[in-house]
Amino acid sequence: NTTLLCCQSTTSATTAAVSPTSITANGSVASKYSPFMPDNINAVRGQESGYATLSPVHSGPQVGLQDGNLKFAWASSGNYHQLACSTLAMPGDGKWYCEMRKLSSRTDSESIGILREDGRANGDGNGMRNNQSGNPSYSYETNGNKNKDAAGNGVSYGAAWSQYDVFGIAVDLTPGGTSGTIEFYKNGVSQGVAYSDIDTSYSWLFACDGYGDSGQTEYEVNFGQKPFKYNPPEGFKTLCLANL
Repeated sequence: NTTLLCCQSTTSATTAAVSPTSITANGSVASKYSPFMPDNINAVRGQESGYATLSPVHSGPQVGLQDGNLKFAWASSGNYHQLACSTLAMPGDGKWYCEMRKLSSRTDSESIGILREDGRANGDGNGMRNNQSGNPSYSYETNGNKNKDAAGNGVSYGAAWSQYDVFGIAVDLTPGGTSGTIEFYKNGVSQGVAYSDIDTSYSWLFACDGYGDSGQTEYEVNFGQKPFKYNPPEGFKTLCLANL
């Protein structure tokens, strides 16, 4: 066996256990991470615990959460339009990111986004879209529209969804006042800033909603427990207790 007796330090390019002659540095010390990794490595590779999940308390009664509350599914079929939101809320002074993967094949009555914490609800008809108003929210819909406060059918925004698409949600609450922003990504491609008038004096929840009839809605969500499929935007954090 061969043992390398130099290049063992993470802080010095010339430190060696044994050196017959002096070592001259030609460049800087090697990184302990791949040069292809982004600076926000912890957000990319995932962390072990303390992370948000979907809340079984604040989800519709027909929503059957699975896989450690990281999968949005349905406990039964029927004419239901319901949502589930994260167990942890985003305070109004940070940049937050999560991913959601669409598992269902339906092409309507689904949306993802954020819901104001004081507006969370768990009854039938409390989705973020299809005129289910009353809960302050910002969402991206399966037909490509965006919607604020579930106001009607929304307005044109980005690409329509397909089964197994992966969506990133980036919420920047650092501007303060009513200037927070939300930007959605579809399979790693930004759809542009959807809204820039989020009230940062409130805390916000990640949320997803859908329909339970004729092709039931299903999502997988990832708040940082697992590696993200696509790199988060620079400076955005995962929703976990350590970051609150």
